[in-house]
Amino acid sequence: MRSNHVLTKLEVSPGPRRRAQIEPFTFSLVAEGVRVTNHRYEEPSNHSYVVTVTDGVPVTCECPADAHFNVTCKHRLAVAIRTPVLQAATKKALADGGTQPANPGEEDHNRGEHLDEASGERPEWCECDGLEDGFPCFECVERGHKDLSDV
Repeated sequence: MRSNHVLTKLEVSPGPRRRAQIEPFTFSLVAEGVRVTNHRYEEPSNHSYVVTVTDGVPVTCECPADAHFNVTCKHRLAVAIRTPVLQAATKKALADGGTQPANPGEEDHNRGEHLDEASGERPEWCECDGLEDGFPCFECVERGHKDLSDV
């Protein structure tokens, strides 16, 4: 089964990927994309960068690492692995200021599906295969299929 997870569209390195999973980030939507702030540092405001999302993929970041290295920075990866953040950045604004899903009618079509760990089959919404060290994806945690305390 070929994955259509956003991580397959990025050049992922283990170091930034791990940091994207464990560092304390906050996210806020801005006109240019998603502002990602890393609270691991004494002055988080000095570690706050805007990630631009195009067609559901975090494509650029203002951080120095994104400009100097050939792999995806931890800020872009942090957006990519957090489905609600990525979806919010992907939604388009309507004329009245509201938003619509990037793919109308699809936002909850998988809500009723369940994980079948024994068969190895995962619903389309499960993104655990793209994560390291047994971390569950957001959807599995949100739906109660997996718990972070099990990691």
